[in-house]
Amino acid sequence: MTKIYIAGKVTGENLAECRYKFAVMQESLENRGFEVVNPMEVVKDPATPWQDAMDLCFAALAECDAIYMMPCSVHSKGAQLELEYALDKNFLIYHELQNVEA
Repeated sequence: MTKIYIAGKVTGENLAECRYKFAVMQESLENRGFEVVNPMEVVKDPATPWQDAMDLCFAALAECDAIYMMPCSVHSKGAQLELEYALDKNFLIYHELQNVEA
């Protein structure tokens, strides 16, 4: 099963809204047959310092085969760093849900 990481903007966002948008995307990707890594579940404590959170996220990302870039990811420093990593590792990279296939 292909393991996919969800990348999107978290810093500066409303926590409840952020958790919701990532959960919706997780469900959509699971329904397409992926094993999904949701960074909102990777970083359990919202008070985690940014660099520590990114370290956790990169460790989780390293275990994946693909990355889904949510539209909000273009406004996220962390998500752009995750995209660079995915490009370097030749991950499957998705930007539009209708193009996603496991």
